Order: sequence, then structure tokens, then C-alpha cells
Amino acid sequence: MGANRNYYTWEITATKRDTGGRWSLLTSFAKTWNYETPLGLGSSFPPSQLLNTVDRQNQYTNWQGRINTTSTLPWGILMTPGIGAQSGVPFGRTFVSSRNYGSATILVEPCGKERTANIGLFEVRAQKQFHVRERIVLSGFFDVYNIFNTNAEQAVAASSGSRLLRPSAITPPRIARLGVKFQF
Repeated sequence: MGANRNYYTWEITATKRDTGGRWSLLTSFAKTWNYETPLGLGSSFPPSQLLNTVDRQNQYTNWQGRINTTSTLPWGILMTPGIGAQSGVPFGRTFVSSRNYGSATILVEPCGKERTANIGLFEVRAQKQFHVRERIVLSGFFDVYNIFNTNAEQAVAASSGSRLLRPSAITPPRIARLGVKFQF
């Protein structure tokens, strides 16, 4: 039996184009159904890897949504705020057991039974373009990511014990960036 991974995504997108030089909008929402054979399955594998799977697979869903708009402000400044949200990362609680062939990680509950917190981020970009020559454009920009300084967990320890649910990765902090782009 080989390791199979199948992902099915349904996505909807709406766009309002900038027709009068004032504003544009892009929004999207996607949902993905995941069907994954546990890692390590091949010609020989411990049957414990199939515990708490559905039809020999880990099955779960994820979703994400995003809205961006660009507005032209006075003096030709482009302002682009964006907001995005996504489902938390699915996982199942595990424990490590000693076996006669070594130790094995056993899934105690189905993958997707637990999730990290949903993540929502707000960011903004201000940009001003300067046309140096006919085909040369110089742009100055200022970005601020994670404006509300969300610190949602992106990964947690799934192994039973004192470290269970301890964050191992969190959303990066608020970041401001100032830069210049040169297009030719």
C-alpha cells in the first residue's frame, strides 16, 4: 500500500476592477478537504499507524478567506489594506509507546479532532510611484504586517504529557517595512 494524499479545494473569488482610477477590490474564500495516508506506510509498517484513521487515512478540512482593496488617495498615494483569516492547524493527540521493534507514535484521537486557534491578520501598504522615464518607475512603499499583533499558535505539541498543547510556533509579531522598488 503506497502513501496517498488527495486534496480537493472549492474556491470562490470576486473582483471589482479599478475602472475610474479610484479603487479596486479582491476577495476570496477557499475550503479544502484533505485525505492523507499516515506517513511511513509502505510495504512494511506498524499497524498502530492506522489507529484513529478513517478508511486508512487522516481526513480533515481547512478554510481560508481574504479581502484586499486598493484606493487612490490624494497626491497619487496607493493605500492597500488587507485582512485575512484561516482555520487553525488540525492535529490529533498522540503518545509514544515502546515496542519490541522500537518506539512508536500512536494517534490517540483522529487527526482534526483538535485544532490550533483560527488566525486573523490585518495589514496595510502605502505606496507612491514616480515615473523617472517612459519605462522606468521608482516606487516608495511602507508596509505594516499583523497590525493588531495577533499571537495565535501555528503549531502546538500534540504528544500526551506535560508538553501537550504547548506552542512550538506562533504568528510573527507586528512588522513595519520601508522600501523602494525599481521597475524597468
